[in-house]
Amino acid sequence: MRARLAVAVLAIGLIGFGAWSAVFAPYGSGTTVPAQFRVREGASLQQVARQLAEEDLIRNALALRVWARIKSQERAVRAGEYELARGQSMAATLQALVAGPLLTHAVTLPEGWTRRQTVSGLAKGLELDATMLDSLSLQPPDDWRRQLGLDAVQSLEGYLFPETYRFARGVRAGTVLHTLVDAFTRTFDDSMRTRADEIGMSVHQVVTLASIVEAEAVLDRERPRVAAVYLNRIERGWKLEADPTVAYALDKIGDRLSYRDLEVDSAYNTYRNTGLPPGPINSPGLSSLRAVLWPEPGFQAMYFVADGEGGHRFSRTWQEHQAAVREYRKLQRTRRGGG
Repeated sequence: MRARLAVAVLAIGLIGFGAWSAVFAPYGSGTTVPAQFRVREGASLQQVARQLAEEDLIRNALALRVWARIKSQERAVRAGEYELARGQSMAATLQALVAGPLLTHAVTLPEGWTRRQTVSGLAKGLELDATMLDSLSLQPPDDWRRQLGLDAVQSLEGYLFPETYRFARGVRAGTVLHTLVDAFTRTFDDSMRTRADEIGMSVHQVVTLASIVEAEAVLDRERPRVAAVYLNRIERGWKLEADPTVAYALDKIGDRLSYRDLEVDSAYNTYRNTGLPPGPINSPGLSSLRAVLWPEPGFQAMYFVADGEGGHRFSRTWQEHQAAVREYRKLQRTRRGGG
């Protein structure tokens, strides 16, 4: 009798030790190189456990599922990418998938990118559905519109703030875009909104003009001057005659425009229409936004043309401007001849 009892106790002990070992004992091939592991959106715990076992990161898939049920963590595993330590226990592996941290990926959105370019960059950099991103950025939710002060026909053009962001793989498209919208809201702070009121411009008008400045100016130090030229033109009731607005209307960003292009029938053609276009033509950076709000004081120039060195020459009169244009064209001919 005692012998049978001893055997039973031993058996229970062995089972208990085996269960303890399955959950808490270190496991692995001995390598210390961490393993990258991805949990896809919508994956079940059964699928995750099987994948962990197939990649030799746990001893037994069923044991992980049982342990997750005991811990009430059957639905707690998050989608995303993880860096898992090889050789750790199954309990530690499950905890890593529940509590993180998730691996993140950097995506850089340069100043001056259009909505389309931003959508493409996010889709490629984060493996997101470009169609979903495009749809959300064209027709944003009402709460985003209220946050930005947009009306029902305005897209997120101009409000996808350019910056370097870090996102976990598998993040939702809506989460990404709202992060960019939040970044704009934080950047365009109360001091900037107060300044916009002082100069009689709405936030949307500031962003629209800043997007043109962003497209025209290369050097940060020139942005307040470029902004001043356009503000001077608006004050006098002149047309802005900004090439980037025509390029935007024709979807010819970065291309050389012809005289025929300047005749395009579009509300964005500032050669045909007086005042600002209906909305931004890209996402301006902070420097361009500030340039519109605080242009160079007392700057009376009405024209500018490239100087061939990455900057511009500014002129007050048409005659001065034409002389600057001739000098620029002469420089271009000289360079072509030298080539």
